[in-house]
Amino acid sequence: QVGRMLDVLKRKGLYENTMVVYTSDHGEYMGYHHLVLKGNHMYDPLVKVPLIIKYPGGTQRGTVSDGLVSNIDVAPTILSQTGCACGARMKGLDLARDPQGSPIVFCAERNGAYALARSKARKLILNRAKKDPPFFDLEKAPFERVNAYEDAMYQEEVKQLNDPILNWRSLDE
Repeated sequence: QVGRMLDVLKRKGLYENTMVVYTSDHGEYMGYHHLVLKGNHMYDPLVKVPLIIKYPGGTQRGTVSDGLVSNIDVAPTILSQTGCACGARMKGLDLARDPQGSPIVFCAERNGAYALARSKARKLILNRAKKDPPFFDLEKAPFERVNAYEDAMYQEEVKQLNDPILNWRSLDE
């Protein structure tokens, strides 16, 4: 269906001056950790979603980024392309100006009962009901099977993700 939509834009001469954003609100587990569909564990297959942006006029054509971005970056990116300013309380980056995204991205669900902070190499998932949140070294354990939260070697990195989550949560409250 996406291809059909793009064909219509091309046929009508609108494609070159149209911004197209392809994304999703969540992924699916599809067997990862023996889970299906979606749930509240915030493992990578659920929180990593596609994001493809075609900018008007062919700007940034062929650019590929492995930067950390978030769905909250989509609105500021669209607004900047239309010449509109973001609202004063709006979060997110204009990805046309900053395609590498952020050093840490966040997500939350169930009104912040679960919150995640992820860097390229580490991930912390806070659950208000649990004492030992999962902390993953995604370089050493890319399949999120080894919780290194209590490991003394990672305590500074846990703090480097925990404090931003608490700050990020307080912005929503």
